[in-house]
Amino acid sequence: MARSVVYVSAALVVANAAARLGGSARRERGRRSLTDDSFIQTVKECGEADGLSGRIQFKLDKDYKDVKTGYAAAIAARVADEAGCGTKPKRLFRPAGKHEAKHVAAGLDLWYTMDCGADDEELDAHAASLRASEKVREFLAKGDHKGIAVFEPQIVHKALAVEKDAYRSLQTHYDAINLDGAWEITTGDPTVTVQVLDSGLDPDHPDLQKHLWRNEAECQGEAGVDDDNNGFIDDCHGYNHADDTGTDLLGDGSHGTHCSGTIAADNMNDGIGVAGVA
Repeated sequence: MARSVVYVSAALVVANAAARLGGSARRERGRRSLTDDSFIQTVKECGEADGLSGRIQFKLDKDYKDVKTGYAAAIAARVADEAGCGTKPKRLFRPAGKHEAKHVAAGLDLWYTMDCGADDEELDAHAASLRASEKVREFLAKGDHKGIAVFEPQIVHKALAVEKDAYRSLQTHYDAINLDGAWEITTGDPTVTVQVLDSGLDPDHPDLQKHLWRNEAECQGEAGVDDDNNGFIDDCHGYNHADDTGTDLLGDGSHGTHCSGTIAADNMNDGIGVAGVA
């Protein structure tokens, strides 16, 4: 990560509250029950502990008649207006181009999000968290809302601790797994692609140049255009979902560079950097 931080009391409050929020993930209607006092209290606690991002997310009811007849966007706009955040909703999971049918089948097209303080330059993180909490609680207190399956604040996920030892990447751990012995059997297969989901990747790192995945349609395509129609723009080497960009994969973290190097750092580049497993 860009900064080494340890969250103690606030992180515990958020973790406990988030567990209670997520514990009802399999019963969507229960997550927005207007009579569920524990849910309202959890939202309040998260807001006070800086545990909310300042954004609200909601899911439309797939069985509601107007949703079934193609008016999902209109219903989402109505929900955002009633929430009183003063911003327009947008899909939480972007239209996926040639993969959109899969999004629809999974109900991902019914999820929306709206800013409720996160992007307000006059609000700090604490104020944005409180505002989101307040707006969610006010919305739920108005009564049941037809066409909505879920209505909840977005939780901030904070690391309890981040490694900060500059020499932690020394690779003595490879001996523990007998990697040299594994290399006698195989040194990897260039046809295998490994996806890394992590905090950030430096695509310019010298140890990753030979093995970094390339989406040729985007690498050779037009900047700012979804050349391969997969729902992501300029995803030449992957995508930064946190910042919604394909051109800045590093963002505010770098642990993905470490993981990618462990997987596929160049082993034959004149002694530069480290050795990758494959």
